Amino acid sequence: MGTPLPQLNGRQELPPDLPRLRTLVTYLRGRLIPAERTLNIAEEREATHARRQPLPEPPAWLIEPGFGAGQLPGPRPRRGLLGQPTLHRNQ
Repeated sequence: MGTPLPQLNGRQELPPDLPRLRTLVTYLRGRLIPAERTLNIAEEREATHARRQPLPEPPAWLIEPGFGAGQLPGPRPRRGLLGQPTLHRNQ
């Protein structure tokens, strides 16, 4: 006795004889190939569309991180004249 055939809800899911099983596999391949082609075309279109999207512009200004013993670096604007924050232009 060979390997039991797959079952679904207590019934055999696939035909037990080889000719009908081959016919079913041939039919399913015929349905799968066009679906895979359609999927490939859709993925290519999506990739082309993604490549056409412009990249975001870099920020015009930077905030320098702070430094100090026992402190974690964190964003802190540099202080300029009269205690006003001074932001540095991104080169």
